[in-house]
Amino acid sequence: MQVEIDGAHKMDARQWADDMRRQNDVWAGGDRILRFPVWLVRARPGEVAETVRCALIAAGWTSTAPRRRPAQK
Repeated sequence: MQVEIDGAHKMDARQWADDMRRQNDVWAGGDRILRFPVWLVRARPGEVAETVRCALIAAGWTSTAPRRRPAQK
């Protein structure tokens, strides 16, 4: 599985097209790719981590360590 974080430079049409081509190649090769905008990684890292965790589990990964719980406030 691959994870990409997209910043503002990804809005350029050529960059966007290159990214789509690369993503298609990854999928055609049998791998998974997750993409997240940088603002989401910064604003909601727990959501991103949970999505990655779910994708890993869907791909057959099993956790050997207990899940960490957020600190209580």
